[in-house]
Amino acid sequence: MISKQRLLDLFLLVLFPHLCLSVWISERVTPMTSMILTILYAGGICYFLFVDQPAIYYQLTQFWLLVTTVYAALPGLFFLARSFDKF
Repeated sequence: MISKQRLLDLFLLVLFPHLCLSVWISERVTPMTSMILTILYAGGICYFLFVDQPAIYYQLTQFWLLVTTVYAALPGLFFLARSFDKF
């Protein structure tokens, strides 16, 4: 059972390293700091994805553009959820 859990943890770490890092950070900061991180992360993602628009975005279909955007935006949800904890 333990080996299956470790394999699942490794699988998640390989597929979603930015998500694992955001969960680790969100557990160790205060809710106010998490709210600030949410705002900064959302602003950075919005700038990078919609204003700067990397050249690869012109080669993606709308579906893959949506998948890429959601994949990049997932860590912000953990920071946002943590910001609603009691101060």
